[in-house]
Amino acid sequence: MLDPNLLRQQLAETADQLRQRRGFELPVADYEALESERKRLQTQTQE
Repeated sequence: MLDPNLLRQQLAETADQLRQRRGFELPVADYEALESERKRLQTQTQE
């Protein structure tokens, strides 16, 4: 299980470590798009 805060703060480094250690390609662009949408929705619901 990955810590969401780790992904938010160190996305490139985490993706690189996953690739090197586990052979897993984290879809960084997809994650960034989802994170942007999450922030937008969070702001929208707090207004």
